[in-house]
Amino acid sequence: MNSGRRIRRKHGSPIAQNPDEVRRARQEAGLQSRELAQLVGVSPQLMSDIESGNRSARPDVLQLIAKHTGKQPDQLKHRTSETPTRRCPTCHQTVACA
Repeated sequence: MNSGRRIRRKHGSPIAQNPDEVRRARQEAGLQSRELAQLVGVSPQLMSDIESGNRSARPDVLQLIAKHTGKQPDQLKHRTSETPTRRCPTCHQTVACA
């Protein structure tokens, strides 16, 4: 059972959301990252990590992001035809997961 400690995804494992779509949705909604984080109920650091692809958004968080940006949750997820991606920790480029 989880004792309140947060569980981080394995380094390099695929993320649920498309970071670029999450960022685009936020920008199109006219929100700053901190504003969206407050609306969703997460820390600004977590929102930054979700947008950069460093952490995966839980389904309930992705649902709230979609709600506050006027998008459907599926619009923020990786398309099934897309190869899941992650951000390279060194160069910060989006790369396909192997």
